[in-house]
Amino acid sequence: MKRQVYELMSYPVVTIQPEAKLKAAEALMVLEGVRQLPVLTADKQLIGIISDRDLRKMTQAMEDDRAIVRGAMTTPVLTVRPDVSAARAAHILKTEKIGALPVVENDELIGIITTSDILDAFSTDGWQSSASLSPL
Repeated sequence: MKRQVYELMSYPVVTIQPEAKLKAAEALMVLEGVRQLPVLTADKQLIGIISDRDLRKMTQAMEDDRAIVRGAMTTPVLTVRPDVSAARAAHILKTEKIGALPVVENDELIGIITTSDILDAFSTDGWQSSASLSPL
């Protein structure tokens, strides 16, 4: 599979601002069916990422209506360019033990590639369907 990130990434990207409440981040993840939200400033600068894992660590803080994304997000955020190989992106996801990489071009967020995007690519690239597999 010699594909590039831009072929597999998801877009448009669901994002959140750093001053949003943690409860709002959790609700947005559930509503949009995502596990990570890149954090953008009002002028669209990528400053972090917040994941469902980050939110689970903040269970106590989420009870406080004042708890905001800025206090729970991961920063600095690892990113990739759209022309990076999908194999390289998969390697970064695995070695860094993260679920997503925002895709940035010319300092602008243009997509996100997740472990699910990588797995989807493998599951549609000529692999046998599970119906044709034999039990062990």
